[in-house]
Amino acid sequence: MNEDGTPRNSDNVFQTISELLEEEIKVHEKMHNLLKIKQRAIVKDDVSRLRTCMQEEQTLIKAAKTTMKNLEEHVAELETNLTQRSRAVRLEDIITLAPGDLKTRIDHQRKLLRVSIEKLSRLNLENRYLLNHSLEMVKGMVQLFIRGKDEPIKLYNIKGHISSSDNHHKILNFQI
Repeated sequence: MNEDGTPRNSDNVFQTISELLEEEIKVHEKMHNLLKIKQRAIVKDDVSRLRTCMQEEQTLIKAAKTTMKNLEEHVAELETNLTQRSRAVRLEDIITLAPGDLKTRIDHQRKLLRVSIEKLSRLNLENRYLLNHSLEMVKGMVQLFIRGKDEPIKLYNIKGHISSSDNHHKILNFQI
């Protein structure tokens, strides 16, 4: 037993947990870059690039799930070594129990994960907004085209500008 009550072999578990956290941070960075590319594909209406991004996104999600599963197994291993705990072990607990050099490293990784998750959430919200707005615009345009009267509705003039008096469906022409 170490001075803090953790078994001696738990140092390896802390090292492995730190490595898995590092791996998770890398997956988050790749996902963030991919979501930026996905956002540009949405804005540019590049459907083939969007499909490619979605496939790559699925691969990254699988990698993240595998990393999380491994992390959960190692945390469970650490949890069984610490039988006096009445609740589940959290990252905060792991930081307090980790040896000196790993304590700082894991704490830094926790902060990086928090920032990474916030970035991913914000980018997902922006992409959701772009997609929802695109769908609403398409829905509005379809409504304009199927709105039937005896004469066809003139939507565009010779220069390609919208000439309809229907101002409810303005086109979004900027990137977030």
